[in-house]
Amino acid sequence: MSLVKIRPSRKSTVTIRRFGGINLKADGNAGGNAYAEFSYNFDMGGGDLKSGIGADLLCTPLPERPSGIWFYRRDNSLTGDCDDRIIIMGRSGKFYESGLNPIGNFTQIAGLNFSSEPIGVCYNYHGIDSIIFASAAGGAYIYDGTAVTEIENAPPISSACIHYERLFATSDGGKSLWFSDDFDPLNWSVSLTEAGFIDMSGSRGEALKVMSFADALFVFRSYGITKVSAYGDQTQFAVSDLFLSSGKIFRDSVTYCGDRILFMSSDGFYSFNGVSATRILSGLDGVVDYSYQEVKGEYFNGKAYFIVKAVHDESEYLCLLVYDVAKGDCFLSYGMNVKHLCLLSGKNNYALTALSGTRSGIYSITEKDDFMSQPLKKLWKSKFCDFGLAKENKVLSKISFYTDTDITLTVDNGSQTAVYTVCGGRRRKTIAPKMLGDNFSLEIYTEKKDARVSAMTLEFEYYR
Repeated sequence: MSLVKIRPSRKSTVTIRRFGGINLKADGNAGGNAYAEFSYNFDMGGGDLKSGIGADLLCTPLPERPSGIWFYRRDNSLTGDCDDRIIIMGRSGKFYESGLNPIGNFTQIAGLNFSSEPIGVCYNYHGIDSIIFASAAGGAYIYDGTAVTEIENAPPISSACIHYERLFATSDGGKSLWFSDDFDPLNWSVSLTEAGFIDMSGSRGEALKVMSFADALFVFRSYGITKVSAYGDQTQFAVSDLFLSSGKIFRDSVTYCGDRILFMSSDGFYSFNGVSATRILSGLDGVVDYSYQEVKGEYFNGKAYFIVKAVHDESEYLCLLVYDVAKGDCFLSYGMNVKHLCLLSGKNNYALTALSGTRSGIYSITEKDDFMSQPLKKLWKSKFCDFGLAKENKVLSKISFYTDTDITLTVDNGSQTAVYTVCGGRRRKTIAPKMLGDNFSLEIYTEKKDARVSAMTLEFEYYR
């Protein structure tokens, strides 16, 4: 009689010490198993899956549904008191304003009306804090908090900024960079001593947006960046081409972020330091739709916020991409349908506000993970991979982790799916899938507030 020798099974434990954000560049079988294939409303910045951002209702009702929003920084020239205001444009083209403490009593601004959303630039004109509105379709006005004055002879303006007391503006279908007379944005008379323009024709394409940054002007164009040194006498202005883009740059994505400018083009996100542009967030390739031209950006509390479109499993998601500029971490916030962003950066008010594409109201972005007091759904889905254990026919025998709130954990081996409801609490949670396969994926989902999932381990069994 011969004895059959049964091979003993071996065990191996994989620890996910830090959950990662979306990164399709990191291969799950080569150390990238802690990164997500897709995720929203979980902030992975500290290594745990924790609740992301949300929004509170700041003001409603409004005179009409808004289609644009601006912050008007204003000190009362007579009393010295802070008189900051928020201005909205209704879908009718009418403009309304309200003070900030509190926001809510909106009154119409007589004499101000646009058929499409204009740009708005704050400027101290003759000692009075004012705001200039102008449109690429034509029409420019300055509002001093009391009266609206038309700026005659101004070119059609698609973007503008103040630099060394001149108003610089992209115009003429992106073929020119115009500038007003110094100390007088109402004077556009072309001469060697007053206003003028710089030809922006060339291979880098249309002049989209002009920004004052690092003591110079930078014109972001369809396919590159042009630097303009503009100090005092216009005869001394100098122009030089810098970055040449391989993708098309989108105007409203160009966002000032402290010591750099971030922007999105049709081939991804870039960081510009005043000299060169570097590709960033490449792990989002395949998730963020880089053809979405309605992308908009704003910078708040060290983080860049971009309105983007994400795609996954043939579904589309209108999201806020939240990017920590210093740390490089990012996550997607989904469910608020944000269409416009506006930073309130006054003496007494500092907040990031937003307009929703589905509701009428002004919202304030918060660290709470709810929208209109309703918790936001949260999802983290891992890559389908071997979790660094290249063994065939292994058994995922045990998964262990901490969770503060109730979650749903889904385990998939490609042909079989198991769903587990796990109650939150202080003690470590353990489930036993006993699932056979070569590769697996995990999906963590919750609709609870104040979620946090951490310290996950996966135990596998296999034969040599």
